[in-house]
Amino acid sequence: MIYIAHGIIMAVIEFALDEHGQQPVLNHLNMLRAQAQAGDLDALWILPRITRAMSFVSRHGIPDSLDKLLSDTDDNGVAFTLAKPVKELVHHHPLLELRVNRQGYGAFRAIFFVHKHEGQQILVFTRSILKQSKSSIAFDIVVHETEAMFSDFKINPGKYINL
Repeated sequence: MIYIAHGIIMAVIEFALDEHGQQPVLNHLNMLRAQAQAGDLDALWILPRITRAMSFVSRHGIPDSLDKLLSDTDDNGVAFTLAKPVKELVHHHPLLELRVNRQGYGAFRAIFFVHKHEGQQILVFTRSILKQSKSSIAFDIVVHETEAMFSDFKINPGKYINL
């Protein structure tokens, strides 16, 4: 996904490969898409908001999208606002999270970090989860997996994304 504002490419989203050659975040989004196509109301609600949040962070880049409000419309033209859809994981620098919550369904979180390549800001999405509670062992695991991958990524980014 590439966005151009005033002739300047803002940020590119890349979905990192895991140790099995899979793209976990893209796979998660495709699973939500399949659920939405099957008529799952929660997936129909959350997927457009995730998509708009990803477009928002790509359009504005980091740090300009941090801790902002996102106001947009979903696929049915329904207006919505997301409070802070992009946040830093303060205790896990340089990791960030893309956040979309649906009460009664869960909190979608996608972990990512910024990689600079040839003057381009690349947002590398590594893992995602649908949290059911504020404190989540599964969330801690995806953060830990990303931290473990990050040190190898710095040495060999081409192993994880297309450059």
